[in-house]
Amino acid sequence: MSSKRITSREYGLVFAQPLLNYIVGTRALHYGLWEEGVDVSFSNLNSALTAYSEFLLGHIPDGSKTVLDVGCGVGDLASRMKEMNLDVECLSPSVLLNEEARAFLGDVLVHDTRFEDFESDRQFDLLVFSESFQYVKLSEVFSKCCDLLNPHGHVLICDKFRMTERGQSPIGGGHGYSKYLNQMKKDGFEIVSDIDMTNQIAPTFDLIQDFCQKVLKPTAEKAEHVWRANHPLLMKLFWGRVARKFAKQLHPERNARGFRDYNCYRLQVLQQRQA
Repeated sequence: MSSKRITSREYGLVFAQPLLNYIVGTRALHYGLWEEGVDVSFSNLNSALTAYSEFLLGHIPDGSKTVLDVGCGVGDLASRMKEMNLDVECLSPSVLLNEEARAFLGDVLVHDTRFEDFESDRQFDLLVFSESFQYVKLSEVFSKCCDLLNPHGHVLICDKFRMTERGQSPIGGGHGYSKYLNQMKKDGFEIVSDIDMTNQIAPTFDLIQDFCQKVLKPTAEKAEHVWRANHPLLMKLFWGRVARKFAKQLHPERNARGFRDYNCYRLQVLQQRQA
């Protein structure tokens, strides 16, 4: 196992993957897509995660044969694309997750790198960002896309964006949507397909909030009691930082309504403007 330092943005993915695999039997590392009439519960989470993957895969542009999966997690989406007879390569800066992806995907090439640093002799028909676009540098991403795309290739983005004009979101992550649109147009890309998925993604945050209130909060309270009794010095040194992390997760607006109020979630297919 790699000894490379795990960044804070990877914590959730690294710890969520075995938990989700144990509870609902999935390798998927994305928010679920909740179809109308489906009860928002852990018993239905696997169905929501599967619905998300199928929705995304159903919008792969016709004619795509070679694909770069940017931010591949542990390989769930890449394996599905492989089953569609697509020629897939993957990349992610998370060496820890990449080790699991390689073991799962077999002969699929997985690169240990940030997208901005990736170099390849190949060009691809499609670049897929499934909840990974929020982690790339907006000022660099489209120039790198130009380098890696075939002349008529596409970029498929399925991710959340912040609606900054509505105020500060209690749910972190995501580029400002207006800033993203301006950068995308400035760098010569246009939207050829745009689907607002916000209302179908938002219920996941009610599920997360329920887990935080019923599992994370009481666990943290018991841990605090034990540490105060048994490790008072360590408690003084470290608990404040830990408590702030828990407080952020327990924010009352980190739910479906808070997600809808301050964010949007979109599936977009982009293509370079033709001269």
